[in-house]
Amino acid sequence: HYVVIADEAHYMQNGDKKRVKWEIDGKKYDLHPITNEKLYVHASQRTGKMLTLALHENCKGVILLTGTPIKNGRPKNLYPLLEAIRHPLTQGDKAKKNYDIRYCDLKSTSWSAYDNSGVSALEELHEKTRDSILRRMKKDHLHELPAKTRKNHKAVISDAAEKKYKITLEKLRQSYADRLNAGLIKTGGEALVLLNNLRLANSVSKIDAAIDFAEEILEQGESIVIFTEFKETATEVTKALEKEGYRVSHLDGDTPQKDRQGLVDDFQSGKNRAFVGTVKAGGIGITLTKASTVLLVDRPFTSGDTLQAEDRIHRIGQTNAVFSTWLQAHEIDVKIDALLLKKAENIGKVLGESAAFTGSELLGIAGDIFR
Repeated sequence: HYVVIADEAHYMQNGDKKRVKWEIDGKKYDLHPITNEKLYVHASQRTGKMLTLALHENCKGVILLTGTPIKNGRPKNLYPLLEAIRHPLTQGDKAKKNYDIRYCDLKSTSWSAYDNSGVSALEELHEKTRDSILRRMKKDHLHELPAKTRKNHKAVISDAAEKKYKITLEKLRQSYADRLNAGLIKTGGEALVLLNNLRLANSVSKIDAAIDFAEEILEQGESIVIFTEFKETATEVTKALEKEGYRVSHLDGDTPQKDRQGLVDDFQSGKNRAFVGTVKAGGIGITLTKASTVLLVDRPFTSGDTLQAEDRIHRIGQTNAVFSTWLQAHEIDVKIDALLLKKAENIGKVLGESAAFTGSELLGIAGDIFR
């Protein structure tokens, strides 16, 4: 017998399933040769393997640790965690379908047919899960932790960067119109491809503004943490600061795992004055309390990731007031930031924190911008 204690449990939040072939005696079948059943497996191997471990008959208890139990504000991503702890909402042959319909506004019986902007009965979901979720907020227990202030900062964009951004925007608008007329833009996932191209152009246009902001902090003798969604932006900011004579800890997806802690240590010790990283690589699991200012050049689509990135400097050991600055330049920044705040409200409502929720979708952002 064993007990599972899993840290960073939000990595198993993808509960989507995909249909695969049965493999029996070296042969593959669309339907089971005896039962005539279809076979579905978890699309995420990490989720599938974790649930296999948690639901085994020898597992006598499961404790899941995460700061973001609903990582992107969608109740559907809470389901695998509830399934792992064998919550009553997940028991029975129709449990998944009933959960989807009640809490995720499932519009179809298809596994992939989620209306991700729709959410219903969040207060009920909170009531039914409150005995299984121990929510501990820093503000309630770390009274010595100083306050965190978030503010938007309008980026000043050079004429050359603005011209390049507008060219990219017009190309993407034409691409969007062509794909829309051809019936290819139907889901948020399809719009996301175009939006991410625009986000990269937007991020690159803000590089000079990010450098100017960082140098202003560094010239005051303070340290700074800078996060961006894109490796290209992080690389250019690092190069510029190093050219000005500042030592920088740079962390992105290409940084070897063995070098990560050394970069953090060099920053925390004061050897390096700036820490520049991508949100995906450095926005979780590390402590950067040497700085009291964090600059988010751009924000991810998930409010949980944004909060985690900010809180790299807002952790035990921080003695100064913390300032998080969101760098904004174009309409896409405003649209994404508004969506993030709405998702954060949704998370709060499911977890029993007082906040109202209003929906928004990637398709809405794409339509507003590209049309």
